[in-house]
Amino acid sequence: MDRNSVIGFGLLIALLIGYVSYNNYSQNQFLEKKKADSIAIAKKKPAPAATKVDSSAVTRSTMSAADSALNDSLRRAMPPAYNGQATNITLENKNIALTLSTKGAHPTGALLKAFKTHKQEPLYFFNGENNQLSTVLPIDGGKTSTADLYFTATPGNAANGDKTVDFVADLGNGKAVQITYTLPAEGYMMGYKMTLKGMQAASVPMTWQTAALHTENDINTERTNAQVYYRYADEEHDYFSFINTQSENLDKAVHWVGFRSQYFSTALVNTTKDGFKKATVGGNAKLEEKGTVAISKNTLEAALGSDQSVNLQWYIGPNQYSILRSYKVDLEDMVPLGYGMMSFVKYVNKWLIIPIFNVLSGFISNYGVIIILMTLIIRLILSFFTYKSYLSAAKMRVLKPELDELRAQYGDDQQ
Repeated sequence: MDRNSVIGFGLLIALLIGYVSYNNYSQNQFLEKKKADSIAIAKKKPAPAATKVDSSAVTRSTMSAADSALNDSLRRAMPPAYNGQATNITLENKNIALTLSTKGAHPTGALLKAFKTHKQEPLYFFNGENNQLSTVLPIDGGKTSTADLYFTATPGNAANGDKTVDFVADLGNGKAVQITYTLPAEGYMMGYKMTLKGMQAASVPMTWQTAALHTENDINTERTNAQVYYRYADEEHDYFSFINTQSENLDKAVHWVGFRSQYFSTALVNTTKDGFKKATVGGNAKLEEKGTVAISKNTLEAALGSDQSVNLQWYIGPNQYSILRSYKVDLEDMVPLGYGMMSFVKYVNKWLIIPIFNVLSGFISNYGVIIILMTLIIRLILSFFTYKSYLSAAKMRVLKPELDELRAQYGDDQQ
């Protein structure tokens, strides 16, 4: 590069460094002002007035006491699984803390410890009763959903250091369902095993619903990036965006189904060779609620093994290519590296951009600095391929005065 190019490139780097520094300073000032405004509003807001007691409400409450006692008596006569109170159990490791409810025995919240929202608050990928993994059980010629059952929970530790929680629901007459969650000491992949006792079936339908929370600055961008991914048992992949398609029936066995938001994702992986027998995947990103980006709802048909059990793996974590790839089931395909006419770009990203980024992020925490260094490195690599063009351009600049004289003397006579 000539002197002017070096000066220009240096000025560009200085501008980038100045922009990153100013942006960090402005964000900190904004957060401090917002916090101060919130405190001032809280001080000015008057305390709510005491609520007056409605005598008619007291009368109605007294009249319904007998009915309530009768209902309580009937509930106590039912099997324990139909009679209980929901409580929460925490299952956590170095990277993630999961909140599991004893009603339904499924996660209702997922806190990703290494990340913050754009407001610098703890980041929950999902949190609330809109999230569930339920199974329809074949019992006494009818159907019962695990989402309606109350479980007893027993936390524990496996011999290899994994954290576990056993949920058991007693359905009476020797029938029960046991659901076990296993979380390793670190990582984002959780084990799930459901075993039926006293009930026989070849397969069971499962409903998996996730309501992804708003974590970034622009919720419209988050909704645009909300997508369902799936991998068939024959290793073919596909996906669709919620803004274009609401649901889709998959016509063959499915290995895993995933739901991706802008920076985080979750996936349910069937560990058996044949995968889920069938699936209907879908979701909705056109929501009025500002705190929720999109809701993914999927129904899956899971075959039961000879021991009447279903074994799954459940990923809940960031859309980080190296992490997703480490599980060796092609979850990394949920990271958009290039599609359509630009599909060739994914190979550049996979074998050049991502490895460089991983090396730099290992000892640099500021992404702005990482981007600047990556720009310099890529320009340096490309300089080997553009050297001849630079050299030819330099020669033309040297010859230009002589060529101008020749044109002035001979005009358009090329010979």
